[in-house]
Amino acid sequence: MRRIEQYTSGSGKVESYKKDKTEDHDEIVLRLKDGRRVVISNNTKLGIRVEPKEGDEVNYHGYGVKGTNVVHKVHPNKSSRGGWLEHVKKAASNDDILSMARRHYPAEGSHGWNHIEDVMASARRMRRRELLKKELAALAYHDSSLMTGPRETHAEDSAAIAGEELRKLFRKEQLKDIMNAIAHHRASYEGRRASRLEDLVAAADRDMPDVDKYILRSYQWGMEHGMTPDEAVDNTFHHMPDKYGTKGYAYKNVPKIYMDTYGDEVRKAQVGFDNVTPEQIKALAAGLNKKN
Repeated sequence: MRRIEQYTSGSGKVESYKKDKTEDHDEIVLRLKDGRRVVISNNTKLGIRVEPKEGDEVNYHGYGVKGTNVVHKVHPNKSSRGGWLEHVKKAASNDDILSMARRHYPAEGSHGWNHIEDVMASARRMRRRELLKKELAALAYHDSSLMTGPRETHAEDSAAIAGEELRKLFRKEQLKDIMNAIAHHRASYEGRRASRLEDLVAAADRDMPDVDKYILRSYQWGMEHGMTPDEAVDNTFHHMPDKYGTKGYAYKNVPKIYMDTYGDEVRKAQVGFDNVTPEQIKALAAGLNKKN
């Protein structure tokens, strides 16, 4: 039975690329904007070889085989109706995403870029591997509104920033996952986290329990938001046990991956948070002031 072919054109993001070293037919799997998946069979003897990476954008014009999702003959031929293949746009690298996110943070501070680096390091310890691009993006943007906006809504505001800046770099379903992970990362969040990415961002944001480090971060936050030194000490004194102590809210809705990684450290640290003193806070603050 003769197969029916017709010319077709389109554009999509690369899901996979397989280079054929023996038969000279590379395979490029594209996801189109309407959600359909197309398999490009590229004869590199007759046309150009493109070697895209996942997330890159590719335009094509060639013969579509009716009843299948395969497109071939994406190369010039003797007919005036030849095909073509164009590698339009390369996906943003991890470094590109980090550079975009970094603009929203001071270098140092209670929620500066130093905090983001700590959070990403904690996520790597939990995952025991390098981070996927969407994991890195969610972690990098999770506090992106704090420098300019209120703390109370910073999770939702940061998700909105990520949604706007990353919308051309990720597919809709990936971007939705990233935004939900950012919006649901706070320790005070009481809802159900519905994905592994949401669990990872919420868990990594807590970092490994460290009484002195958490005290300093809380004190710094107070000073950055107009408190006097005495007010920052008093705020930290009450905040530590309320959030991190044995009856605190920080570990009530904590993802399982966090307790699997840091469970023993959490139980030890909670005792320290319950017994924080103003003198302890002042001593740590004095060391911070000398450093600055």
